Amino acid sequence: MTATQPGRRINLGRSLNCRDVGGHAAGAGVVRHGLLFRSDLPLVDDARGHHLEPLGLRTVIDLREPDERIARPVRLATATPRIVSMPSGLGPLVAADPTKAASLTILYRTAILETGPRLAEIVSELARPGALPALVHCAAGKDRTGIVVALVLSALGVADEDVARDYALSAENLGPEFFAALDETTDALDVDLTALRSADDAEMVRLLALVREVAGDARAYLRHHGVSEEDLNALTRALVDDGGEGSEQHGDDPA
Repeated sequence: MTATQPGRRINLGRSLNCRDVGGHAAGAGVVRHGLLFRSDLPLVDDARGHHLEPLGLRTVIDLREPDERIARPVRLATATPRIVSMPSGLGPLVAADPTKAASLTILYRTAILETGPRLAEIVSELARPGALPALVHCAAGKDRTGIVVALVLSALGVADEDVARDYALSAENLGPEFFAALDETTDALDVDLTALRSADDAEMVRLLALVREVAGDARAYLRHHGVSEEDLNALTRALVDDGGEGSEQHGDDPA
């Protein structure tokens, strides 16, 4: 896998917001390229799957709700890795109380305070032996995906400003036309989602501040909600190149 720069958009079929989260400084090391990707809905319907193969994916984690998956199925052609359906849990919360989608700040606060166990399950799945390289996606690759990726990067030791900068890159990839098309598939929720279209880095800074407020830091938050210390350490070893022995590891079991 050829290394990509942090934030560089990757050509993945008709998807618009696919990128490698590698390259960020993480403590004394750096997040490895080619192991963790984030994206909007992956749409690769070329029979040869040539858009997908260079990524070497072993796992695709779909954070969308069942009705979203039915309305817009994943299309990964013949080069299909293991696809895991792991709804983030935000959909039912918003459907039950639309005020939780009144702003990104409220939505993200809801995610941190009310979906912690689910977020922990998703991160544990990434730590599963053989899971990497992995792609995490939702519909836009911005909110649900952004929260999961932010928790992972923060737990690895990536600075808040870098996590927020990575999150805010979605604003460059997703324009009004994208959201207009996406709205057509979310009408059944009967919730106005227009307030959720932005990707301001300040929103992610607030989310990480909330994580610290309730748990101390991202690692403690994930442990509190069910990620084992062993899994966190394994994920760190797999994703962070600290320049030591085994620093060239790519795509093998995170253990």
